[in-house]
Amino acid sequence: MFTLFISTSQGQTKQAFGAGYFGELVTYKGFVFEYEVERMQSKNIALVSRSNLGFYKHPRSHSAWFIDQHLGLRRYAGAFYFESAVGLGVMASRLNEPVYEVNDKGEIEESGKWLNPDFMPSVTIGMGYQFGAEQSSALWVRPKIFWQYPYNAIALPHLALQIGFTHQISK
Repeated sequence: MFTLFISTSQGQTKQAFGAGYFGELVTYKGFVFEYEVERMQSKNIALVSRSNLGFYKHPRSHSAWFIDQHLGLRRYAGAFYFESAVGLGVMASRLNEPVYEVNDKGEIEESGKWLNPDFMPSVTIGMGYQFGAEQSSALWVRPKIFWQYPYNAIALPHLALQIGFTHQISK
């Protein structure tokens, strides 16, 4: 919804696709794909909406697919930019190891590995460097804190590091 709102608003609007490394606790490998809409508010300030689709694998624990939407601000300083955003999403986790349960007959059997979907609020900060013709490409780094809720009736915090590349498709 944020992306639709920003892309239909007045002002200079840019659209971009990107991809990058998504490391939950930095070292648990994954990836992220993104679609971004940026609306310039002034010469150096922009409102940014970003949709992410990603995956990571935490060894000996779980693997997770997620989709989330972020809304944030970006401030430009020449070819560099700094940004912050809040996000909402959904995460679907799957246990990596066999899980057993006792059935109605009192027998032990292997159960399903997919867990119920979890709510995934997040906070992201970042910085990037634009380059190329008309600065249409960017390299970025985005540390991210996200919560998995519910996790044993609490919100379990996760830390992640995202490093990637974005290329502008329209101006």
